[in-house]
Order: sequence, then structure tokens, then C-alpha cells
Amino acid sequence: MSAKLVALKLFLDELEIESNIDTIDDRKRVQKAVYLGQIARVDLGYRFGWYLRGPYSPGLTKDYYALADAVNSGELDTQGRTLKPELRERLRRIRPLLDPPQKEFCLKKTGSNCWRRCTFSDV
Repeated sequence: MSAKLVALKLFLDELEIESNIDTIDDRKRVQKAVYLGQIARVDLGYRFGWYLRGPYSPGLTKDYYALADAVNSGELDTQGRTLKPELRERLRRIRPLLDPPQKEFCLKKTGSNCWRRCTFSDV
């Protein structure tokens, strides 16, 4: 199993974001959550462009499909693995942005005015 896929799964788990990608809304949620996490200086190496529906990373798209396949086939084993404590803390600090009602606001507005409303200076 790719270390990058394990890191992606641990990242999403830390943010309490489902790795389910069955619908376009599911896929947008993952794209935007990873984007927010990377803004918080937990860089998984994905590069994003701006698209109609917000930030989009082709590399992340490839990896979340591979992650879904690995989870569905039982190949993904994250038992006993964790992100580094400082990375977990950075993600914990932004997790409230992803809790209702902020979750829907920040995920919908990630590409526009969320940054004016959300402060990352202490992340």
C-alpha cells in the first residue's frame, strides 16, 4: 500500500471527513478538505487549480479513487499508524471549520470568501 494513500486516509480521518467518493458532492468535500488542510500547513503534496466548483487537484482525484479501491478491497491498513503529532494538531485546529454549521459554509466558499472569514494566522 502506498504511503501517500495511507497519509491521505489518516489526514481525512483526523479531519473527520469521510473518504467516500460516490457522489460529486463527496468528491468536492474531499478536494476542499484537503485544500483547507494544506493551507493549514499539512502539505500532502497536492497542487490545486481553481475550477468552477472550487479548488481541484488532478493528483488528489487519482489518489482518492485509488484510496477508495484500497478501502473497498481491504488492502488499506492504517492500524497503528498516525500522522506526526504536530500535523495532527494543525488539523485539529481547523476541524471546527468543518463542523456544522461552519462545515457547509467553509466547504462551499473555500474558493472565494471563506478566507476572509476564516483566520489561519494561528494555525
